[in-house]
Amino acid sequence: MNPALGAAPEDLRAIARTAAFDALFSALCFLDDPGDEEVPGLPGWALVETSGGEPTGRLVRGRHEDLNPER
Repeated sequence: MNPALGAAPEDLRAIARTAAFDALFSALCFLDDPGDEEVPGLPGWALVETSGGEPTGRLVRGRHEDLNPER
């Protein structure tokens, strides 16, 4: 491709893929963070497993660790 005409489609795809990966990685890290538990009065939260619509008591953690940018 002639560089004077703009970016190559494969370069644009790589940029879009990287932006999507970064956004998903950040969202999964956010889900894994229960918040600042040391500040009294601030609500916390957790992502928990359910079975039949009822919490099992097990936290869902580390989802960002399963993310693979090569997929």
